[in-house]
Amino acid sequence: MSELFELSKKIFGDLKMSEEGKRLLKERGNYVFQFEFDDDAPFHFEIKGGDIFFKEGLSSLDWKRKDWQKISRIWSDRKIFKEVMKGQKEVAEAQFLGGWSFSSWIATFEIQKWFCNLLRIGQEHSRTKAFESYLG
Repeated sequence: MSELFELSKKIFGDLKMSEEGKRLLKERGNYVFQFEFDDDAPFHFEIKGGDIFFKEGLSSLDWKRKDWQKISRIWSDRKIFKEVMKGQKEVAEAQFLGGWSFSSWIATFEIQKWFCNLLRIGQEHSRTKAFESYLG
């Protein structure tokens, strides 16, 4: 399994553990975020019925044409992806630097904002878990 896939599962996997995470997972209905890299294996996660499912490889949805309202493709590289997931870099900064892009005309501002909120809640939960684990 890819290190990036595992990191994504760690950050987004516990969204259901908080009330805000549960609300965000139900906010838009069913949706897929597909991650592609020049230097690592692709993966995607599907939000369906308020739950989140992680899968290695590309989604079967056609993000370019037929299924553009159901999926957003996110491109990055290993280094930038890890920095964004760990909260060391904001998505907007990564986009500005050219190391992160949403599928251009497909990912509306609302989808990008939703993704960033999912990421924020996932990061907060991960930090809290790490701190609680440290305290014992």
